[in-house]
Amino acid sequence: MTGRMSWSLTTACVYFVVGVASFQLMQTLPQLGWLALIICIVAICLLRKCFYPVFFIAGWCWAWGFAAWALSTRLPAELEGKTLTVSASIITIPQCSRNICRFNALIKSAETPGIAPAEKKPVSRQVKLSWYYPSQPIKAGQRWLLKIRLKRPHGMLNPGGFDYEQWLFSKRIDATGYVRCKQDCERLSDNLTFGAWLQRQRQSLSLQLQQTLEKSPVSGLITGMTVGIRDDINPQQWQVLRNTGTAHLMAISGLHVGLVAGLAFWLLKRFTAWIGVKRCSPQQVAAIGAMACALGYALLAGLSVPTQRALIMLSIIFGGVLLQASIRAFHLLALTAVVVVVVNPLAVLSAGFWLSFGAVMVITLLLLGRHQTLGYWQATWAIGWRVALGLSPLLLLFFGSVSVLAPIANLIAVPVVSVVVVPASLLGVVLSCVSESLAAVAFGLASSVLSAVMWYLEQLSALSFSTLSTPRPEIWAVAASIAGVLLLLSPKGIRGRWLGIIMLLPAVFPRIADVAHGTARITVLDVGQGLSSVIETAHHTLVFDTGIRLSPKFDMGSSVLVPYLRSRAIKQIDILVLSHTDADHIGGAQSLLTALPVIRELSSYPQQVPGQSVEFCEPGKQWQWDGVKFIVLAPLSPYFNNENNNSCVIQVIAGNHRLLLTGDIESTAETRLVDEYGKLLASHVLVAPHHGSKTSSSSSFLDAVQPDLVLIAAGYRNQYGFPHQSVIKRYQLKNILALTTSDSGAISLTIGKHQELNTSQNVTKYRYQSIHYWNML
Repeated sequence: MTGRMSWSLTTACVYFVVGVASFQLMQTLPQLGWLALIICIVAICLLRKCFYPVFFIAGWCWAWGFAAWALSTRLPAELEGKTLTVSASIITIPQCSRNICRFNALIKSAETPGIAPAEKKPVSRQVKLSWYYPSQPIKAGQRWLLKIRLKRPHGMLNPGGFDYEQWLFSKRIDATGYVRCKQDCERLSDNLTFGAWLQRQRQSLSLQLQQTLEKSPVSGLITGMTVGIRDDINPQQWQVLRNTGTAHLMAISGLHVGLVAGLAFWLLKRFTAWIGVKRCSPQQVAAIGAMACALGYALLAGLSVPTQRALIMLSIIFGGVLLQASIRAFHLLALTAVVVVVVNPLAVLSAGFWLSFGAVMVITLLLLGRHQTLGYWQATWAIGWRVALGLSPLLLLFFGSVSVLAPIANLIAVPVVSVVVVPASLLGVVLSCVSESLAAVAFGLASSVLSAVMWYLEQLSALSFSTLSTPRPEIWAVAASIAGVLLLLSPKGIRGRWLGIIMLLPAVFPRIADVAHGTARITVLDVGQGLSSVIETAHHTLVFDTGIRLSPKFDMGSSVLVPYLRSRAIKQIDILVLSHTDADHIGGAQSLLTALPVIRELSSYPQQVPGQSVEFCEPGKQWQWDGVKFIVLAPLSPYFNNENNNSCVIQVIAGNHRLLLTGDIESTAETRLVDEYGKLLASHVLVAPHHGSKTSSSSSFLDAVQPDLVLIAAGYRNQYGFPHQSVIKRYQLKNILALTTSDSGAISLTIGKHQELNTSQNVTKYRYQSIHYWNML
């Protein structure tokens, strides 16, 4: 193949990948009528011998067809909440803690009571289940007859937050739910496929590692690097890894697979040359053996997406060795990307797809045309800072932060982990088949060295300037910054390289919509079944409640509230109000207090909530920020026995508009508020008391408040049935517009001076603003 043909093929591959990626920006699936237009465009391009757009269209159509097929297997809406009896196989390693196990299951068959056989529809194929108090140990590969309840893929949607629905879709998970039975679930005979057998072996090895490294603080990290299971890495360690840009080292990634393949190739090539194999060249024998080793390591990782990408790239490289054909780096990248997106077009939804290919491209640009040989440390440093700079636009886009110290951290961490920790861990895996005591020695060496590396990274992470955090930039700003990075990384002879710094600025300093003096921006965040609201004035911020804490590793403070505040470039909280002590209101408080400075804190139970020097929510307490007035109205004495009724209640006055924050008060507290304040309660916007429960939003209270808009914080298909239908009907009878976070995502609006409160136009519903074809409406 000539050089010109190779570059033409590479360009065609790029067009195809861009076509696949561009489809993922669609808000809804196109109608079939689009096919006629597409056929006409393709015909025109072919007649004019303009072939590259055809490859773009081919990629776009391939992604369209795959997306339509993937969505067709989702749980039908009519089966949500129904009890299904299913035969299912556990296809992932269960994550078990505190009497609950979570796993993915493949449904083979299902029975739906109350639905005639002729009306039955197929149940989703792959589902994500939670099993509380399982009757026996749960293992990968087991088959069960289960009673389950499912719901369609649904997640919280907030500015700066994680799109859980996109993650479920990219993993091809068609529904989520839980197991209802305890003792009456029936264990079926196992029918182990290769995949199920592999997962079971990985689970056994993971348990062995946990026992061997029980007292090691880095046991979770070694398990992640050895078998690709990262469940035991604690949040503090993840934060250190993110702050230092070394998270890629602590899971089986393309770097590790490439390292194993390269080491195997070098050893086998030497050994084959030494013994004198005649039928094949040493390179060809080494290529086959190295590919086998890479495949084995990838299988150990459960064939995760990063290892699949690495295997595809290594297959092309070693295929070229076997055929004795050289492949240029850019051709290799393009071919690998095409194979990845043909196998799974949804791979482009992963940040890892772009980061891994971006890193390889930066390294290729460094080595391209370089005649001078660099020393090991010089090469490591040169690659480190260039990769950190090259990936910074993508890191800001996907995560809103980039590690400033990544080159320094990786300068030590990469060689130590690659040369000592990973080989010692893999040696331990091999020795575990022979002697557990010898395996313990290898794992102990890996643990000791990795503990020293983590100490080094912790010192770097503790520095105040370790990371640069900004709101996520717009796509155009990221495109401009990528062009700027390429300019900065270009050879020294090119003039105007300094312009790359200017091109980086829009991504590093994105524009944030200001809050005008005399106005308040209200955002009720989508935190599932809980409450967290943020009130912003021109120069101040109040946070009212922080959502729920679901596990030691997951709470709404770190996953929703803090990312939202960072998306708004908020550096500190002036006042944090924890209305009462219910877990769904204060669960994320500690994460918020750790992430950002909080100047003052108020609560109706100051001794029982996280924080120091917490003040009491005393009625009559008030303050003014930037022309906006805040007044504490409750809890009123004498206090209720019911904690909900002692919630802090705050009124916000901006210009002629008012907002009422009510916590979890119920009808008895509402009545006392009406008696105490009467018409002073009148507010244009009301955050619904107690998530819209039937014991709240009494008719007399609504008559006193007279809201135009009610914002309801409630989880999708929550177990309490909030908001209650009787309350919704009450709002409708009084001509009050009611919006729920489970339907709308985060809800934002602005009230105040010179601001018209048009409840149908002035309200931003994030689910509708950021909609993609995989999101539920």
